Amino acid sequence: MLQLSKKALVLRSFFLTVFGLFSTAALASPRFVYLTYEGDTGTSITVNFHMFGDTSKGRVFFDTESRQGNAKQYRYRARGTQHVVPRLNDGRRVHWIRLDQLKPGQTYYFIAGTERSGYSKEMKFRTIPHGKQPLRFVSGGDFGIKPVVGELLRHAAAREPHFSLLGGDIAYANGNLINAELWDRWLALYTENMVTPQGFMIPMVLAIGNHEVNGSYGQQAEDAPFFFNYFAQNGKVSYFRRQFGSDTVVYALDSGHTQSHGGKQAKWIEKQLSADQEKYAHRFALYHVPLYPSHRDYDTRYSRYGRKHWEPLFAKYQLTAAFENHDHTFKRSKLLANGKVVENGVLYLGDGAWGRGDRGIDLVQRWYLDKASSTRHFWLVDVEDGKRTYRAIDKHGKVFDVYPGSTDEADKADQYFDTFEQAFNFDEFPVTVTPLLVEGAKFTGSKVYVSVTNREQLPAAAKLSFAVPPVFKLPQTEFEYALKPGETQTFEVQLGAEKPVDPRSNTSALLKYDLGFVSKGRSYQNRGEVRLALEAMRRAPRRKVTVDGDLGEWDANGFETHSSKGVGAMGEEDSESWKGADDASYKFAVSHDVSRVYLAVEVRDDRLLHAPLTEPWQQDAIVIWVDSFPGEGDDDPNFAIYPIDSKKGSSYVEIDDAPEGIVSATQVFDGGYRTEISIPMDHFRMRLEEVDHDKLEFVRFNFLLSDLDSKKREPRYHLWRPAWETNGDFKWSGAFKLD
Repeated sequence: MLQLSKKALVLRSFFLTVFGLFSTAALASPRFVYLTYEGDTGTSITVNFHMFGDTSKGRVFFDTESRQGNAKQYRYRARGTQHVVPRLNDGRRVHWIRLDQLKPGQTYYFIAGTERSGYSKEMKFRTIPHGKQPLRFVSGGDFGIKPVVGELLRHAAAREPHFSLLGGDIAYANGNLINAELWDRWLALYTENMVTPQGFMIPMVLAIGNHEVNGSYGQQAEDAPFFFNYFAQNGKVSYFRRQFGSDTVVYALDSGHTQSHGGKQAKWIEKQLSADQEKYAHRFALYHVPLYPSHRDYDTRYSRYGRKHWEPLFAKYQLTAAFENHDHTFKRSKLLANGKVVENGVLYLGDGAWGRGDRGIDLVQRWYLDKASSTRHFWLVDVEDGKRTYRAIDKHGKVFDVYPGSTDEADKADQYFDTFEQAFNFDEFPVTVTPLLVEGAKFTGSKVYVSVTNREQLPAAAKLSFAVPPVFKLPQTEFEYALKPGETQTFEVQLGAEKPVDPRSNTSALLKYDLGFVSKGRSYQNRGEVRLALEAMRRAPRRKVTVDGDLGEWDANGFETHSSKGVGAMGEEDSESWKGADDASYKFAVSHDVSRVYLAVEVRDDRLLHAPLTEPWQQDAIVIWVDSFPGEGDDDPNFAIYPIDSKKGSSYVEIDDAPEGIVSATQVFDGGYRTEISIPMDHFRMRLEEVDHDKLEFVRFNFLLSDLDSKKREPRYHLWRPAWETNGDFKWSGAFKLD
């Protein structure tokens, strides 16, 4: 319940803070004045700003000399367009005013706003020179709104860049309109801190990331309302080209969020790269999901897609460098082409830690990386005379990596880098335990087989110890092994019981492990624990299901039934407001055929409340986690079902990495609702491939009933199994055997 409680806290604070924010902003001059590019970066720029409670026309007054904010004294003026974000009903209008026919390499002073509400203070920007003059820019991604974001922005601005490349996952609003405050806070951070010591604003070029999109991947432009309505760049198309001077181009790309890697986007990329190869010395790509990750698994889906559709083009047309993000780590790759290290390959820089960070890197560096670190940072890039210098800068404003590395500055950066304490991306599952699946009503004892595997490329000293509750008996509790790289040791323990134990009681023991490694004279530990928990054997029988919301074809005896008082949004027990099973309870069953897995759920609820713009756990809904076994599990639920009759509209909503091809149908009745859900079997098989297993025997689910009885109260939560991100969870929790 921890994660859901955090989300409830965020939403609660949102309503309290945003009301005050907008009520005072309604009479104020423009907020969040910032710059983007839509055309020639030397002769045009677009001024973006937000007005609240003012529908009058926006204007920009500008000049090549300072006029101290006196609108009448500026020689030039421009008008543009204004729009609202669909369904964002906060009185906000976003103004886009494009300034054209500017002079390259020129400083401009301007004010922006409306005659009714007033104008901003005077600000200034500089256009990009038309020629081969030196250029400087910064790049990074995965921001958020923590204070470290502002620190890094100030360090970036202090380096006097001409522009910034932002690689997605910016405000972490997930394309959800209720999270508008997160964008407001990020825009405040950027506009307040991203001003150079000489007072120049720093225009931005943005690529889309999964946290810009409601649904993360494979969605439409409408599912990224802030990204496409706050930033004037290229209409509703998320990939585009920008030229800077006569020698530098940037391709902003979409790594599967609202455009697929292949198809139109891949054809467009090839056309641009082919045309630009001989004309421009510096050709950069900017996108979110890395082709060569430094934290996540090499073969995650969207990294594979990038290497399949984009890397052959990058290699063929000799892209200079790619700025990657998403992994919340630092990395600099070797020069790569088509999965090999080559002399004239592409340089991959990343990996998106401009605020987000502390994720682990591998203890032994991956074959394609020159350097990696769990360090928050941004990249500073200088291009001049056909050459490029890349510098990685940390939250203290210090350079810790320089490429190319044949300078005194690079040596100093390496020395500083060697002082960093790293977080390591150790194997999450070095220890596995055979399941304590109980087919009968009681557990009396069982053999348990424990395997410890060293998947690192260094020898390991493994120590394992059991902690068992009094109801269990275990003759030996501590074990030690020396493991070579790739070696597995398996041993047997006889777990007994002092008296028969109900397998539905969540009774469990803990197996704690410590794998020690030595690298370059330093010691490292991979520590964790595995839960040995009793679990009733649940079965998913074969059954062909017609997904229509009618549960009559299901075996009435095959349902799990659950009725509890639930807990409030803050995690406290909520027994006072619960009126019994008719107020909030549910039952569910799982079945399958050759091609699909089916879920049937019936909810009893005396009052159904649905709020389309809020998160599923803030209204009446069933929230569902789904995974294969053996699988890694995940913190985030995958999808939700709202109590809407499917004849009136869809009841299904994606949350995070939802399986593709889901079909659902819901029927609302007096006192509750019934739903049927169909998930392609291929989803589970693909998950098995990701964790190196090939036989699908089990599928795994978890259910949360969110019950909102009044819009004046927080909802109650009824969680079936322990939440997947908590210590109470274990890998067999909620597993169903496919008969």
